[in-house]
Amino acid sequence: MSGAAGWWRNWGRDPGRLWNSGGRSSLNSEDRTLRNQTPTVVPVRGGFRMYYASTLSHDLFAGGIRSAFSKNGVTWQEEEGYRLSSSETNRVLCPSTVALPDGRLRMFYEVQRKGQGSFIAAAISRDGLEWAPERMHCLEADKAALGSPCIVPLQRGYRLYYHHYEAGPPENGLRNIRSAFSLGGLEFISEPGIRVVQEAADEAYAVYAPEVIHAGNAWRMYYAAWPSEGSGLIKTAVSMDGLAWEKQGVVLAPDDGDGVKVVSEPSLLALPDGRMLMHYEACDVSGNWSIRSVASRS
Repeated sequence: MSGAAGWWRNWGRDPGRLWNSGGRSSLNSEDRTLRNQTPTVVPVRGGFRMYYASTLSHDLFAGGIRSAFSKNGVTWQEEEGYRLSSSETNRVLCPSTVALPDGRLRMFYEVQRKGQGSFIAAAISRDGLEWAPERMHCLEADKAALGSPCIVPLQRGYRLYYHHYEAGPPENGLRNIRSAFSLGGLEFISEPGIRVVQEAADEAYAVYAPEVIHAGNAWRMYYAAWPSEGSGLIKTAVSMDGLAWEKQGVVLAPDDGDGVKVVSEPSLLALPDGRMLMHYEACDVSGNWSIRSVASRS
């Protein structure tokens, strides 16, 4: 990994495939008209910061990307305001951040255009709270929707993992995870091939939301897999080079005992005491979206 750029993605050991079942609530708004989704957690001075999408349940274009702070990675306090706001035509969600060599932070995020697909944009910040749009179109495709980015610093340059959805029914294997490379970290070129192919029965609706870390001598990815619309789980894959990935199955599925029907959008966090947490979005049978966490067993 390069410099300070993303040391939280360089883990000494692999959290692996075994995670505890169920999960505890991390960020659940008392206002049921809100839905909190797409978390990403990064270490900051004195603790951790979570960026996440917060929108009105009846209007997904009303809201934006917010943040919360935690001293221990478990108990969270929402911070005031929005880090980035949506508009009537553009919804912002799925943030992924990286620290730059000059100390600034860069956030990549998905922009959903009302009725027109989606693309990946970037914003810049000096303190992690005040963000300014930096580049509106870091990565886009003429006939595909791109989103749920995960930025990973390399020894030389940066790799951006993202979902790539072509037009057509989801069961046709057109919703996959791909990657792009950038030397400077802002202008990306798509890399050939597909990183994770939508092919299994429990991926029939989509695969997306990759979360990638360097663990030991290999790379590990956790990603969202949806068997059908309104039903999601989290799977994992491993790679020696970050390009060719081997799937290793399901690591977290909905818990009927908790009334949860969707788990999705994983984000990993290594705590100082050695525990490893996965934050993720969850939807219960009543349609309420919240952010939960679960600990690894390895």
